[in-house]
Amino acid sequence: MDRILGVRFNKNIGKITYFKYSLNEIPDEIIAGDIIIAETKRGIEHGEVHFAKNLSEINFSFVLDTNERILRKATKKDLEMIKNLLRDKEKAIQICKKKISEHKINMNLMDIEYLFDRKKMIFYFTSDSRIDFRNLAKELALIFRVRIELRQLNSRDQAKVLGDLGVCGRKLCCKSFLDEYEPIPIKVAKDQGLSLNPTKLSGVCGKLKCCLKFEEEYYEHQKIEKLAEII
Repeated sequence: MDRILGVRFNKNIGKITYFKYSLNEIPDEIIAGDIIIAETKRGIEHGEVHFAKNLSEINFSFVLDTNERILRKATKKDLEMIKNLLRDKEKAIQICKKKISEHKINMNLMDIEYLFDRKKMIFYFTSDSRIDFRNLAKELALIFRVRIELRQLNSRDQAKVLGDLGVCGRKLCCKSFLDEYEPIPIKVAKDQGLSLNPTKLSGVCGKLKCCLKFEEEYYEHQKIEKLAEII
């Protein structure tokens, strides 16, 4: 029986990636919370299973890349290697912060992702402006002897990494469950009859609050009902 796995490779930033697999291909049953090893566009990675369902249970659209596949459920040896990666990642964070200071670059390191096969490291950072980090990347490549990628985060991703509480008193949607960021036009706030005060409409990321989009369908439905009463 075919199953669908939703896997997150970076718990701080990464979105959910979808895989299809069969018990005939992988003898070990994989459930939510398991750690898996997969072959992706970026290389060999480890990730945590967000959900595992039979194909017939899926009631939403998802995108599968046929070039990406689950290799196995993580073994004891794999888990030990992941533990070593996390340890080395903490050392790498300190080294990178030191080099940023030495190069006097206006950037703030947010996270590092070390791929399971140790062939690539991704450094996530924020900055208030465009910066030239080529020399920094070259030096990091010499130090770690792997492919280096520096990726600048937008304001929404930054909020996701840092985490916070919204005005509702709950954990930010992007931190707790939201994986895809849909564009939110100001028209949504207008349709809901809200004050167009930016300080009241914006979340901690500085963008319009995601909850405005969640409530859009309700207000659209209310408008249709009122029109029906007039007619």
